[in-house]
Amino acid sequence: MNNSNSKKILCIILVIALLITNAIYSDETVYAKTKKLSLSKTSLTVSVLKTATVKVKGNYKLKVKTSKKKLVKISIKGKKIKIKGLKKGSVKLTVKGYKNGKLKAKGTIKVKITDKTPVTESKLIPTETPTTTPSIIPTDNPTPSATPESMEIAMPTATPMADPTEAPTSMPEPTATAMPTENPTEAPMSTPTLEPTPTEEPTSTPSPTATATPTATVKPIVTPTAPPTATPTLSPIPTQVPSATPTCTPTATSTPIATSTPTSTPTAKPTSTPTSTPAPTNTPTSTPTSTPTAKTTSTPTSTPSPTATPTVAPDQPSEETLSYDAGEYSINNVHSGEGTFYVPKAGGAANLDDYAASHELYTAAMNNADYMNSLAGAYVEITDKDGDKIKVLIADRLPEGAKGDIDLTKTAFLTIEPEVTGRMNITWKIIPLPTDGPIQFLWKPTSTQYWAQVQIRNNRYPIKKLEYLDAGTNTYKELPREEYNYFTAADGLGGSGPYTFRITDFYGHVLIEEGIGIDTTEKPVNGKNNFPY
Repeated sequence: MNNSNSKKILCIILVIALLITNAIYSDETVYAKTKKLSLSKTSLTVSVLKTATVKVKGNYKLKVKTSKKKLVKISIKGKKIKIKGLKKGSVKLTVKGYKNGKLKAKGTIKVKITDKTPVTESKLIPTETPTTTPSIIPTDNPTPSATPESMEIAMPTATPMADPTEAPTSMPEPTATAMPTENPTEAPMSTPTLEPTPTEEPTSTPSPTATATPTATVKPIVTPTAPPTATPTLSPIPTQVPSATPTCTPTATSTPIATSTPTSTPTAKPTSTPTSTPAPTNTPTSTPTSTPTAKTTSTPTSTPSPTATPTVAPDQPSEETLSYDAGEYSINNVHSGEGTFYVPKAGGAANLDDYAASHELYTAAMNNADYMNSLAGAYVEITDKDGDKIKVLIADRLPEGAKGDIDLTKTAFLTIEPEVTGRMNITWKIIPLPTDGPIQFLWKPTSTQYWAQVQIRNNRYPIKKLEYLDAGTNTYKELPREEYNYFTAADGLGGSGPYTFRITDFYGHVLIEEGIGIDTTEKPVNGKNNFPY
């Protein structure tokens, strides 16, 4: 090969090398060579209008690019990326970390946005007198609170001096068209057609000796004696202030009756149905010169049974529980320690892993001091240094942990912290297990009337003491608790059963469960009750 050809080949090689070098340092290749960004979550699902947070490990200035616009809203604060769902769909987010203006790390997050989660509103019992009722009594200065279809004038007959002494205790949903008659004595049974027929019309405006201007809300005087089963949807309510001011020298003690003169059926819906017998505390002391009376031709259909209202929000401790002195484990006490994580390889010490899995609960191991103080099976809320929270069931024991420490399963830990954190300062408190079912008894398969072991499950609060009723002495005897969360009857249960148990939690709640038999099939035996919140 001559010298000229060698030079040509060398030039070609140099050109190829330059092209390869340029490709290596193109943007795409640089991105490929960046360090992988440590993200607490790389895939997540959010509902429309809901927000999720992804934490980033490392001191970077963050930038986020979305593959599809208008599906999510991104906001960055320090090391946190907040992702808010705006529209149903899927989107890929590219997260880049910069230092000194140079791209140093890169990661991706896959986000699925689902439909907005529906909100279920609980029905509450009103604590005040309803504004619309089947029968009405104008009070001092009554004000009409609904509008009939016709524009007629309602004429109150007198001015009562006091409100009813009792307010309705339920707010059922209106479901039927009705207008009750005056003072019904049994549950209404038919659909009404209101035909008010005044017996007398005032022919002149009386000269007032004391003037009362109707402005107050009408009050109920209906006294049903049977539980209602449906709610009327109509009640006549005047649209104007009465044109005449009924006044005269007070001489009568009878209960005034509100009157109206519409010629068509009103269509206003009452907001509640009273279930008790409201009655004014005093007798009106004035009577107008003329007393028109309302007449209805039929009674309303029955009204629905009222919906009970819980005294506290679901899964929230009651005032009684909050005020109970349980020492260091009082419900409002906050404990502190270190949070770590582990990968469980065998069943937890409290023998509750199968229960937690079937109820989709996160689990954790508690330090030995708290665990052995009867907190096996407790439900706790853990808060990390950033204020993120997670709820876990104590299903295992952490022998080497200091008092206050909790070792979360890795799955639970990663919901609030990235894996690289490893160890963090936490606070925690006992909370009620949100269950609507009864307490459960799980027997060891080897249990008999002569020797038995039983575990309590599905309890809202930690168990402080378990006792059985000795049929021979008719007294309760306490059963000792084992480290593995079973109560042992070493000398048997005093008979072939079924048995009666008395269960006490940390907050003074006591359950008596009768008729509990031994079941060796390893299936929980349901009781009838659970601890109140």
